[in-house]
Amino acid sequence: MMEIEQQSDGEGKVGKFYLVEPVQSRHAGYKVPYPRSGHCCVTDDRNLYVFGGYHPEYQRPLEHPNPEIEGNMIIFNEVFQELWCFNFDTRTWCEVETTGEPPRQTASMSMTLAGNVLLFFGGTCFPWGSISNNKIYMLDLREKRWSVLQVTGEKPPKKYGQAIILLQDKLFVYGGCRQISEFEFLFDSDLHMLNLQTQIWSSLSDSKSQTREMIEARGMYRHGLAHYNNRIFIIGSSWTELYAHKLQTKLHAFNTDTLEWELVNIAPSRDDDYPERRVYHSSVQCGNDVYICGGHNNVKIYDDVWKLSLSELRWTRLTAVMPQPAFFHSAAVTSTKCMYIYGGVTCLEDRVRTSDVYKIWLEPHIPSLLELSWKTILSHIPDIYGVPREHLLMLGVPRHLIDRLKPVWPV
Repeated sequence: MMEIEQQSDGEGKVGKFYLVEPVQSRHAGYKVPYPRSGHCCVTDDRNLYVFGGYHPEYQRPLEHPNPEIEGNMIIFNEVFQELWCFNFDTRTWCEVETTGEPPRQTASMSMTLAGNVLLFFGGTCFPWGSISNNKIYMLDLREKRWSVLQVTGEKPPKKYGQAIILLQDKLFVYGGCRQISEFEFLFDSDLHMLNLQTQIWSSLSDSKSQTREMIEARGMYRHGLAHYNNRIFIIGSSWTELYAHKLQTKLHAFNTDTLEWELVNIAPSRDDDYPERRVYHSSVQCGNDVYICGGHNNVKIYDDVWKLSLSELRWTRLTAVMPQPAFFHSAAVTSTKCMYIYGGVTCLEDRVRTSDVYKIWLEPHIPSLLELSWKTILSHIPDIYGVPREHLLMLGVPRHLIDRLKPVWPV
């Protein structure tokens, strides 16, 4: 079995996965998220936000008035409605307490961050597809309050497993799955755009403008989106492509100028290699590069990590491998190109899930002297999250660094 290095600071070592162990995991009463899959996550460079997800056999601790009576109650097919926040500096989890009505269809939901607001679209609950969602839910991280954006126009249908991308004030939604009859599901290739200024939806490409062959070739589920110049790239494989083509030599792209689809050739790595086609992998974009990892092809779970250069249209395989091969996991990347991976399914039988957090520096990062000093303080005071704010100020710790210790956003 591969030896996994636990994080001490994890700075400066590029292309190596670190297990980011919560510092309070040894303390009684400390809670961490239950293992899950089908969740979503984003980062604001200080925290990792994890929302929703699913577990087939959730063992919830019994709530009994007699504290001596312990045990678990098994809940089958649990779809979580929790928002968790993992602080990078303190390495502690916090379940965020919110007000308002959160979405209930939180499996295979999509989430993105716009300033201090989390935006959500889509999602389902068990049984899959029986109830899905097409509302835009918002969570203000300062007020920690849920609301629904009031929209008009050509709304996307209710679905789950779609991908979203935010480009300035426009939110694009592509693909996903929806139930069209009692026993029939459609993996669609619809592309919709929501103007967040006018709050009006527009349909850019739907089943009416595509042949059945186009829909089958482009219809995707649990994929990713990326943007470069005037193209939105679909990062993933349809079921048709999964079985028809072994390697990812081409990608579908939508030209936002001509409003037409393209099938774009991607060059292999310098070793003349391509990633194998797969489903349920993670996908993140940082600058002009996209990183994918994990996923499966119904035969094996992948542990490889690939970079797609959108400026060169070329694949590159990283030397790193995932310590825990997984699918239905989620990833997020910071502005300094540190990718965090959380959760997922770790066996093809779809029963075992994880709650581990891993990080990997995708490119060299030289921290500032201030950052290095801050890391030194954190290493010498592992319980710094419990030190009163006024004490840290008296010690000369800058206010903006103290604010980073707070889960979610400072008030």
